[in-house]
Amino acid sequence: MTTYQITRDDYFDRAQPSKSEELKNFVRVPITALTAQSDESEVYRSDPAIIVPAHGTITIDVDYSNYPVSNPSQSLEDVGAGITIMSEVYYACSARVVFANSSGVDATVVLVVSGIAYDTKSDEFVEDSDADSILENGKCKYEFPVNHLLQTRIIGSQIAAKLLACYKTWRKDMNINWRGDPALELGDVVEVPQYQYPHQSPYSIDSRGDFYIFKNKLDFDGTLKAVTDGRKIL
Repeated sequence: MTTYQITRDDYFDRAQPSKSEELKNFVRVPITALTAQSDESEVYRSDPAIIVPAHGTITIDVDYSNYPVSNPSQSLEDVGAGITIMSEVYYACSARVVFANSSGVDATVVLVVSGIAYDTKSDEFVEDSDADSILENGKCKYEFPVNHLLQTRIIGSQIAAKLLACYKTWRKDMNINWRGDPALELGDVVEVPQYQYPHQSPYSIDSRGDFYIFKNKLDFDGTLKAVTDGRKIL
């Protein structure tokens, strides 16, 4: 990873504000385990019955009552005269079925979708914390929202570690007003003089930190200037 160095001679002013309200040093991520049901079950039933106009078509968008669903399939009940399925496509959480009516009068049909549904359980958690930050600032807890896509502890641990690295310090972001460099792109890493905590004396020491660029504004009025925002790499 190449780091672009910005020295005191390159910038006009810089800030590394204290964002105590965003400090999080204890992160909990819920894991949503999916368990397939042993038997096939009904996940959708059209109620009331679907009305297909005479010599016409109708598209039905289905949302399953329980999802995800594997191997979904349809069955028809109380099929009116002239009713056929023109097209159908089934997904893990929804389906789309197009009905046609070849008769000269309106007709009705009941659509039933069945499949192997999954039970979701969110009683398992992955936790990560920073002991030094807790000792200095007290426990500041963050609960990651429940998400059915987080199904393994490996992914949950990665999310918890990333969140903790970004939010365990007050001064995680920097803003610098400097001469700029159009070659820098979002996601690049810059090395910038950083805030020194009171116990990091003497203040004459050039303490530096690495930051990912997440915002970069360039202005040119005869001379190039840039305002760059970055997040600290810890």
